[in-house]
Amino acid sequence: WVDCGKDIIRRMAGGRFGGNAPLTFAYNTYFENGENLAESEAGYDKSGTILTTNPDFADAAAGDFTIGASTQQAEFQTGAPKWLVEFNGTLSTVDITVEVAADEEIVAKINAAVAAAEKAGSLVGSTTVVLAEKANYALASSIVTNGSLIINGNGATIDCTGATEEAASLRSPFIMIGNSPVGTKLGESAYTIIEKIAVDNLNVKNLATSIFYDNNKQICVADMTFDTVEFALTTDTVVNEALISYKGGGAKDFTIKNSTISGNGAVAKYFIRYNNAARLDRYGYDKETELMVNTYNNNTFYNLLKEDGQWGNYSAIAGQNYVSFDVQKNIWVDCGKDIIRRMAGGRFG
Repeated sequence: WVDCGKDIIRRMAGGRFGGNAPLTFAYNTYFENGENLAESEAGYDKSGTILTTNPDFADAAAGDFTIGASTQQAEFQTGAPKWLVEFNGTLSTVDITVEVAADEEIVAKINAAVAAAEKAGSLVGSTTVVLAEKANYALASSIVTNGSLIINGNGATIDCTGATEEAASLRSPFIMIGNSPVGTKLGESAYTIIEKIAVDNLNVKNLATSIFYDNNKQICVADMTFDTVEFALTTDTVVNEALISYKGGGAKDFTIKNSTISGNGAVAKYFIRYNNAARLDRYGYDKETELMVNTYNNNTFYNLLKEDGQWGNYSAIAGQNYVSFDVQKNIWVDCGKDIIRRMAGGRFG
C-alpha cells in the first residue's frame, strides 16, 4: 500500500479484530507521503515482517509499478506479480549510532532510533550502542537486532534483574536476532551473513537466561566477539540448552578474550551451540581459502554448565580442515568435562 491512507489494517478490521478472527500477516508494505508506516501498522500487523524499504516504483504516475531490484519487496517478492523483478542482493541500508545516557533505558533508546530510520524508509544494517562511562543501567527485555550490533560498554554495568522476573515476556536472552535478519547472502546460500555481533568493556549481572540467541534464523555471524566483558549469570532457564545459542545457524569466527563469565551451574548444557547443518561452506564461504576461527585468550570461566554439560556441540565442524583454534591462558572451573574435545567437535582436522 502506497499513498492509500493510514491505519490500513485497523480500518480493514473495522477498528479491532474479533477474538476468534484467524490472522495471517507476512511481508506487507505500508507507505504514505514517502513515510514508512511500519510503526503504526505494527499495532495490528504483528507479524514482525513488515517491509521497511520504499518499493521504489519505476514510474507510478505513468502506471509503471515495477519495483526496485534492491528493495525488500524484490527480496520477498511482494506486490502484484506483473511488477516483480529479481532481487539483486544489495539492499540499501543505513548504519546508526545510539548514545545512551546514564538515565536512559537502553532498549527503548535503541528501538526509537531504529524506528526513526525505518520510518524514513531505511533499513538498519548496523547498530552501534555507546554507553556512558562506568554508568549503571537496568535491562527489562532483550536487545533485539536484525543486523550487526556493536556495544561499546565503556566500563558500564547492566543489571538484568528486570528481565528475570516471572513474567514470560521478560524472560529473554541478553541479545537476540529479530524476525527479519538484514545482511548479505553468499552465492546460493540460504544463510544471511550478519557481519558482527560485538560486546566490549561491559559488565552484565543477574542474567537468568541465555547471553545470545539467533531466534532460530538461518544466519551466520561473520565475527562474534566478546572482549573485556563480565557476565554474572543467575541462570534458571536458557534457550536451546545453551548460553550462546545458534538454533538455526552459527558463527564463522568466534572470539572471547580478557573476560570473566560465571554462573550457578544449574541449567545450561552447552556454553555455545550451533545448528548441526551450519558450517563454513554452507554459509557460502570458499572453504579452500577461508577459515572458521575460534579464539579463547585470557579468560576465566566458572560454574557455567550443569554436571553433564558440554562446552560445545560443534558436530558440524568436527575434523574439518578449515577450522583454526587459538586457545591460550584460560581457566575453566566446573564447566563440564572434555572442554577442548567439545570445542573441536570431537576431533581436530
